[in-house]
Amino acid sequence: MKRFFSLLFALMLIPVVGMAQASFSSIADLVHHSSDILTGEVVQVSDGFVAVAQGQLPYTEITIQIEKSILGDHDQLFSFRQFGLLEPRLLDNGYLYTVVSPPEWPTYSEGEQVLLFLHQGSQLSGLRAPVGLVQGKFLLRDGLAVNGAGNLWLFQNLPLEYSRFPESFQSILHARGPVPATILISFVEQALLNNWF
Repeated sequence: MKRFFSLLFALMLIPVVGMAQASFSSIADLVHHSSDILTGEVVQVSDGFVAVAQGQLPYTEITIQIEKSILGDHDQLFSFRQFGLLEPRLLDNGYLYTVVSPPEWPTYSEGEQVLLFLHQGSQLSGLRAPVGLVQGKFLLRDGLAVNGAGNLWLFQNLPLEYSRFPESFQSILHARGPVPATILISFVEQALLNNWF
């Protein structure tokens, strides 16, 4: 029971991540709800606990070597923390702490090239998550970009008619699955510059 209330409290400290994982985030949702958008290489993944008013909160910390800051000001190395440990941990008191990152949340590996759409961190804990959870983390590989949902729904229900987007982006607007990374990044930059969403 204690574990349940600890988890419940922890989840209340995390910023609202929009809709539940079963919902669908379009590129418009990702851009609109992000406080930080960036690309780079994952150079370190670690976990631990952060002190909050009610005790200790588990986190996973991800450090990114920034390649491009699309939204937000970032140093060359940028770190953020999301809820949950990497794996269960045996504490000094002999208690096995099993609160790991929920399965619907993205995972990270050192050496990955990523495009991230991040919510603003919680004022109470500093924890944050990608917009749309796995939908807001794109793996960049072999010139392609794909998120944890396989880019499903990425270009659906956009607030502008497809014909109003520049011709250079038409190739990705009807795409299903991975899309060229440079075109997607350019699309996001233009969306911000022109306030499309």
